[in-house]
Amino acid sequence: MSRHNSGDTRTALLVAFSYSMLAISRAVSASVLGTACTVSVTFVKDIAPERMRPKVIAVIFAGFSVALVLGVPLGTFVAQICGWNAAFWLISAMLVATVLVLWRSLPCEDSRRAAAEGCRARRGFLSSQFAVFSDIRIRLNAVQILLSMAGVYVYYTYLNPLLVEIVGIPEAALPVALAAYGIMAILSNLSAGVIAERWGQRAMPVVYGAITVALALLPLTTRGHFVLGLTNCLVFGYLYALHNTQVQMTFMDVAEKAFPQVLNFASLLNPTSFNIGIAVGSLVGGAALSQVESYAWLGPVGAVFTLAACLCACWLVSVERRIGGAVAGCKWCVGLRQARPRWESSMWGCFSDTMIPGSWG
Repeated sequence: MSRHNSGDTRTALLVAFSYSMLAISRAVSASVLGTACTVSVTFVKDIAPERMRPKVIAVIFAGFSVALVLGVPLGTFVAQICGWNAAFWLISAMLVATVLVLWRSLPCEDSRRAAAEGCRARRGFLSSQFAVFSDIRIRLNAVQILLSMAGVYVYYTYLNPLLVEIVGIPEAALPVALAAYGIMAILSNLSAGVIAERWGQRAMPVVYGAITVALALLPLTTRGHFVLGLTNCLVFGYLYALHNTQVQMTFMDVAEKAFPQVLNFASLLNPTSFNIGIAVGSLVGGAALSQVESYAWLGPVGAVFTLAACLCACWLVSVERRIGGAVAGCKWCVGLRQARPRWESSMWGCFSDTMIPGSWG
């Protein structure tokens, strides 16, 4: 973790002398972000008991939202007072302090490194890493992340013009609206820990279903209704990160039990699927924008992807139940399945376990 942060620090120091180096630095920093996220969450099992892991992961993801909400205005303030390069010197100083804290506080990974080296000796590094895809839960989890983020970013890519041109927020008040949106994202990440702890994957179809409804209603709520349109956008800001903790927990739990030698690689699948979804959503949103009446109609386009994510999440619930995971149906649904066994593999059986609140128990 310290090595990755140090690399980001060196890059930030270099960019302070030219704009071209600034652009290169931002690209390098973006490439480091996924690795930093992965390394961060892999330490969770070493520093937190199992019952606290969902909340710890939620705090880690909330940290990214806090950085976005506070970092942009703080960086702007420093740049206005001391110049744009001073903001990067400040970031560098903060990263050096972070490296020192991490070096002193994080546990040693000797056992994990030994396991990885043993794996290389037995089967070869690449083949052992990709073995994790042999588990259908890993594949379904990656697909539900990709589809949900694609749906979100069909709309989110054009959030600023939507808020100004469609919802009717004055351009001068846009930073305040974005700050409120960021606060909702922070609350969303923190709530994601509670959802993962109490309901796990069973809640994901409900989360994706709610996101689908919020996106589908966007053309109606933004049509001449300032308050309703802004409320819809803020509700969406709360909903869209509610899955973060659970999808990460799924990768880590499956890898830890079935593929312990590739835990780091499995953790990397979350930001990888996330970023592929962003790319797909941005591409589809740009293509759809030339075919729809306004930015608001990007909502229903994105809803198609999130609905597909909802169905994928239902499939994953069914697979976990079949494998014997933590997903269990309510007594009413179990009774129905005993009376009619063929429902066990049906889509209705999956929906009944996830969509009926009583089944969350």
